[in-house]
Amino acid sequence: MVAHKSTMEANAVVDHLFGGTRPQLHYGSLPFVVYTQPEAAWVGPSEQRLRSESRHFVVYRFRYNSNMRDTLCPTLDGFVKVIVDADSQKVLSVFILGATSGDLIAEAVLAVRLGATMDDYGNCPHVHPFYKSLNEMYRVGATEPGPAQPRL
Repeated sequence: MVAHKSTMEANAVVDHLFGGTRPQLHYGSLPFVVYTQPEAAWVGPSEQRLRSESRHFVVYRFRYNSNMRDTLCPTLDGFVKVIVDADSQKVLSVFILGATSGDLIAEAVLAVRLGATMDDYGNCPHVHPFYKSLNEMYRVGATEPGPAQPRL
């Protein structure tokens, strides 16, 4: 979890020293991955932090194993939690627990960094079966917030 942060900081320093540009560090979109079985990955602030900042938000939870690829790979188990700003609908945080979470978090990093909404996710095509199913979860999530139901 330290290598990508230090690389980002080193690139900013080099750009500033030799390119004269002001560093653009965005710690709010820094991803974290724990390479365990299953993997855990997240980007953005926790619910607790958002509450302490008196932010208004909505939490969407999806079963990670409710996608078509689970039929092919039954080890895919866990959940996806997306925290969205209640007013702007921008994605603030994404938490993923399950196989390949470390790979999937990259898309969430981009969403948090660019201020994407749930509709942006839902209207962006993804390959089938897995990423398309993730896309469908975001589309459903835009209308159905609810409790997590992971098979753990």
